[in-house]
Amino acid sequence: MIIADECLDAGITTIIRNAGYEVLSIQERYSGFADIDILDLVKTYRGTLITEDKDFGELVFAYGYKDVSVIFLRYDKEDFSDIVSKVLYVLKGMKKEPTHKFVTITKHKIRVREI
Repeated sequence: MIIADECLDAGITTIIRNAGYEVLSIQERYSGFADIDILDLVKTYRGTLITEDKDFGELVFAYGYKDVSVIFLRYDKEDFSDIVSKVLYVLKGMKKEPTHKFVTITKHKIRVREI
């Protein structure tokens, strides 16, 4: 399951759903949840969080939060379509390799780190 963070552009959530993925939207169901509670949902659902909030990197790497997968997006609005295609590419790969990862996606790069 994909967990769409509250700050994630709604267009990305829609595109991911239309691609056939089951998406739990924090905005729709858990608005106002604290970041740590969102990571607990990711663990509970054994899902992948997609976010534009860099605080999740701090929780995972500085505070050692484990057993989650996070896709962190960094982009400018004009790069939206490039980013969305990279997100779908990464999700397809994560289906085949269901280990815990922190993936950063930018216009020019996809960086994958094992958690």
